[in-house]
Amino acid sequence: MTGRLGVFACGNLEAEVRAILAEEAWPEVVVRTFPARCGRPPLRWEELETGGLDGVLLVGGACLRLLGAPPPGLAVRRVALDTCFGLVAGPVPVAEALAGGAYLVTPGWLAHWREELDRLGCAGPAGGELFREIARELVLFDTGVDGEAPARLAELGAALDLPVRRVAVGLDPLRLRLALALAEGRLEAARAEAEAAGARAEAADARAEAARAQAEAADTRAEAADDRAEAADARAEAADAQAEAATRRSDEARADQAMVLDQLARLAQSREEGEVILAIEDLFRALFAPGAWHYLRVEPGLAAPAGDLPPDLLAAMRNLEGAYAWTPAEDGFLLRLGGPGAAVGVVAVARLAFPEHRRRYLNLALTLAGVCALAVEHARNLKRLVEAEKMASLGILVAGMAHELSTPVGVGRLAASALRSQRQGLAEAFAARTMTQTGLRTFLDEAETETRLLEDHFERIGRIIENFRQVAVDGRGQTRTRFRFRACLAEVLAGMGGLLDPGRVAVAVQCPEALELDSFPGDWAIILRNLVSNSVRHGFRDRARGRITVTVRQDGDRLRVDYEDDGAGLSTEAQARIFDPFFTTDRQQGMGLGMHLVFNLVTRRLGGRITCAADRKEGAHFQIEVPT
Repeated sequence: MTGRLGVFACGNLEAEVRAILAEEAWPEVVVRTFPARCGRPPLRWEELETGGLDGVLLVGGACLRLLGAPPPGLAVRRVALDTCFGLVAGPVPVAEALAGGAYLVTPGWLAHWREELDRLGCAGPAGGELFREIARELVLFDTGVDGEAPARLAELGAALDLPVRRVAVGLDPLRLRLALALAEGRLEAARAEAEAAGARAEAADARAEAARAQAEAADTRAEAADDRAEAADARAEAADAQAEAATRRSDEARADQAMVLDQLARLAQSREEGEVILAIEDLFRALFAPGAWHYLRVEPGLAAPAGDLPPDLLAAMRNLEGAYAWTPAEDGFLLRLGGPGAAVGVVAVARLAFPEHRRRYLNLALTLAGVCALAVEHARNLKRLVEAEKMASLGILVAGMAHELSTPVGVGRLAASALRSQRQGLAEAFAARTMTQTGLRTFLDEAETETRLLEDHFERIGRIIENFRQVAVDGRGQTRTRFRFRACLAEVLAGMGGLLDPGRVAVAVQCPEALELDSFPGDWAIILRNLVSNSVRHGFRDRARGRITVTVRQDGDRLRVDYEDDGAGLSTEAQARIFDPFFTTDRQQGMGLGMHLVFNLVTRRLGGRITCAADRKEGAHFQIEVPT
């Protein structure tokens, strides 16, 4: 699509589309709306204000299904799904919510929910009863464009007497769909221009043939026209050359556009960040032919280069403040993926084969940066969703719990059965008056052993159940209070007793004395106790001495905790599964719930994240980041 483009959105999605276009600042794009009535009655082209537009991008759901053929000469593309909720949240969350009996709403619908209830015939108590028969809860897919949406959701839930739930989805799913639709439209327009160039070349061929025919006719009419005929032949040959050149440029343009479309499709289909980065690298190498390509992955508080980077180039990438910069050797450029303060990565394109064209290359790269950044963010969001679903898998926890309890319960039943059999034998000997002092002593000794065995295994069952209860992290039973973090850490270390033998384990703490938190001190105590216990029992198991370092710092509105030890370290498998329930490297001593409990407390109760650094050759390194 070229020229002036109109983005027509359902009235319920107007605020989201305007917010995205305001952030992206796409030129020659205007936003217009159509009535939000979900196709009842069907939408007609006469209702759309298409005057003065060269192209139209329709954004909606079922409302677009019965829209007829567009006016002649108007280029039309659609961003549509069966349900418009899939545009703002993606198909998977929508399917899950609908399967749970939810009635879905958006901020735009909530802005006039009373009129919508009247239109549906669900106003008043009778309407509320009807609504409760078809829905179990109200789910708001909150895009963040209307700060009043949560309050309106609460009013709607009270009016219908239904529970409400808010799911923060942001603007990225809709932003990615709009960006891809616009990119595909522009590439199609470029392809159309290339085809027009081919048509012009064919016309030039026809004119050349006509010129040659005229020259031949002139030869037959008079020998005096030889000079004019030769001139016509020369013009025809020039026209042939121009036609061939135009055809060649058209073929090259079509090949380049097909390659770019394939790479953009690969970006959109990639679900893992590694695949996205490889697709971006292939696209940039195909377009710019650099001698070197580097990528710096950026997350809050973390900038990790992929592969070895020259020190000067790495420093330039980390210190990049604007959207782009030239490389230190000025033989390429640096490009930031993402907006100011929200970068997801930095790309370095160096040692260009044709450095004289670097400014044109940079302009092309800037047009692709937004789509590349959206693809990276989409892959990261998918990874967070998979992790959340994995942590919520109750079936795995139940199976692991049954496995852990089976051994102590089996041993307890065996001991109880043996004790009962021995008691019965002693009772029979007593009744027959054949019991001896030696037999009584043997029974008492065996009873002592078996009762001690029962006590030990009942205690183990109690510990398993307590750990399992803590893993649930249901948000109850803890009181939020203000406390000093260093004092909390000191109490945890002091309470671990003989496990932290100063002659065997050295602990170094770097934390400001005055650092205070408004949080759950009990949760932090469990997190720190499990980390230390994990280091001593597993990391230092076959070592005479070990060292633990805990570094705590306040970074704006975030608290960052780095926990490190110099123990045996973790294998690749252990790093990937360290937070899985019932995963342990020592089946004789551990139950595999400690680090899973830490993960649940950090991510669910405290609303933060915890990662296990994968670049360690020895020892373990955990990074915790939570909001304050």
